[in-house]
Amino acid sequence: MKTKLGLFIKYRRNQKGLSRNEFTRLMPPDNRITPNTLGQIEAGAIKRPPNRRLYIFSIILGVQMESMLTLIKNGHEVPFQIKDLSDVSKLTHKSIKRIREYEPEEGYHLAFSGGKDSIVIEHLARRAQVKFTAHMGLTTIDPPEHIRFVKEHYPEVVLHKPEVSMFKLISEVKHGLPLRGSRWCCEYLKEYLGEGELVMQGIRWEESTNRANREIFEVDNREYRLHFKMYLNPIIDWLTVDVWEYIDNHKLPYPEVYDTGQGRIGCVACPAQQAKGMAADLEKYPRFRSMYLKAIRKAREAKKKNGEYYAIRTNFKDEYEALEWWVSGLSTEKFLYNKYQQYKLEL
Repeated sequence: MKTKLGLFIKYRRNQKGLSRNEFTRLMPPDNRITPNTLGQIEAGAIKRPPNRRLYIFSIILGVQMESMLTLIKNGHEVPFQIKDLSDVSKLTHKSIKRIREYEPEEGYHLAFSGGKDSIVIEHLARRAQVKFTAHMGLTTIDPPEHIRFVKEHYPEVVLHKPEVSMFKLISEVKHGLPLRGSRWCCEYLKEYLGEGELVMQGIRWEESTNRANREIFEVDNREYRLHFKMYLNPIIDWLTVDVWEYIDNHKLPYPEVYDTGQGRIGCVACPAQQAKGMAADLEKYPRFRSMYLKAIRKAREAKKKNGEYYAIRTNFKDEYEALEWWVSGLSTEKFLYNKYQQYKLEL
């Protein structure tokens, strides 16, 4: 019989687009298992892998180790239906209780993106009958159809325009491009909202290894903030399947792009994506591609106070090569080596 743990591992592995061979190759050599052994775990033949192995699974799957142990503890045999991994009604009750418990006198600042998680917390906040105002930070690189969706279905959401666009950040402020490990764009385009308030947001442990360390209630008192910010994460322990079951149960409108198989909604060519996603965005939105190229071109023309050019010029021959490097997700050295080594081989 299938187990909750086995079902969950298989679900998350498929969600990440990993075959069993690819999954096991991500494991460290000294603790690597065979694809066949992974198959036995997913099928429930192996019900209790060692903790060290579970920890490696949690890192690859982007979930908390505690979540893996909970799946083992809360019953073994379940039917082969992924929705049986959780009880959405219990999760709903718990989340509404959290929202009521932490309600500030002035009301919540509800961070709304128009994605599936923010759609759920907006509905939960209304059901909890607490005071809140939903806010959405426009980034200047939002897919236009997504903004239309929000305006049509959630007209009460307050839309905010940033003081500086993404393209000015690239060309005049940073003289470069945000990277997967350094997404400074979020600070300028999104994170300025809600300072000094209690912000309700829809992040979840399941989403990434970084978010797996987040808490239900948090205080952001980083020194560079003008005012500290507090966060409530009421659906932090929900799985993706719970979110979709809730949306389906309550017939909530959601962006059609999810029906195409796309798992996230975000900025056009967001560097948090893999290279394939960034390239697809730039192909789908040629106007944004032209604007990125123009911004890179301007950034390449700028000089430092000492008269030197910035790295975006010294490392690349033109804006097209710089954009190609950005989308690749590779280090500058590796990108240039791969490109020009291949060119030499062809000669």
